[in-house]
Amino acid sequence: MIATLTVLLLAATKWMLAVFLELSGGNRFWASALTLWSGGMAGVLFYTFLGRWTFRLLRSWSRPNTPVPDRPEKVHFNRVKRLIVRVRQRHGLLGIAVLTPVFLTVPIGTVAANIIEPRKSTVLVYMALAFAVWTLLFCQLDHWLQFNIGEWYKEILHKP
Repeated sequence: MIATLTVLLLAATKWMLAVFLELSGGNRFWASALTLWSGGMAGVLFYTFLGRWTFRLLRSWSRPNTPVPDRPEKVHFNRVKRLIVRVRQRHGLLGIAVLTPVFLTVPIGTVAANIIEPRKSTVLVYMALAFAVWTLLFCQLDHWLQFNIGEWYKEILHKP
């Protein structure tokens, strides 16, 4: 019960870490798939509907007395921001939804998707499908093809 709750909460923010944790636990196929998909979608729902409020609240706590500048700060581009811009220009919402579970974190991908598409229902459908496809792919690799991703990950970490 606690392990499942941990995976759900982790999947809401860092989905790929939750995949390694869940699949190394040796659960059944559908239990693992449902846990990973539900956790990812819980994060998408949270950041879609409560994300703006949460970010404002955290910002007010972290900088309560900081004056608002006259002009906005210069935007600094890093690899993730460049990737998001490139995917948005070439593939739109579908590209962001496909990259969110594996390459982006759930909060970043959800915020980017909500900026691209103003209709929240469309964002939720695209994200649900993307999480379902990635979840089934990883669970299939782990359970049906006898590729234990958890053992593989442990072998990589414990090589001398």
